[in-house]
Amino acid sequence: MTGVRSLGAILHDVGLLSPEWAAWSRHGAKSSLDNVLLLAYIADMRTTPLGQEIRRLRLRAGLTLRGLARQVSVSAAYLSDIEHDHRRPSDALLRKIANELRYAGATFESLDQLVTGIDFDTREWAASTAGVRKLLRKVRESGAPLEQILPVLEEAVARKSAKKSRKAG
Repeated sequence: MTGVRSLGAILHDVGLLSPEWAAWSRHGAKSSLDNVLLLAYIADMRTTPLGQEIRRLRLRAGLTLRGLARQVSVSAAYLSDIEHDHRRPSDALLRKIANELRYAGATFESLDQLVTGIDFDTREWAASTAGVRKLLRKVRESGAPLEQILPVLEEAVARKSAKKSRKAG
């Protein structure tokens, strides 16, 4: 059966599974029930707050709060605030955390999907840029899933970048 991809490979491609979980899905999952359990895990993870998921992964990795904090160069108090959802980690810190917890199943993409709210820089940009609320309202009113909207936006950004580089060159 060439060309048939495992559920784990597909979920990994969209950022919901680490390579380790994808490999388990390919080699360890023996039945449809295993795949259902895997999907249930993913569905539960998507509703879990970011801090709770980081704590679960940290414990699964056998790390103490202080140990993980030291590895990602933050104080234990700061990491505790993240685990209790009192603070939102920067993208750079979230990447460090995901890297340290990768053997417990963490990926930056899967953790990033749990981030709620808008980061400070984006919030400042939105507040100081005319038309952002209108843009967001139109996106919401369109009813289109983000999976369809994001590629269109990324393509527009790529076209604009290519146009700028042609003018510069």
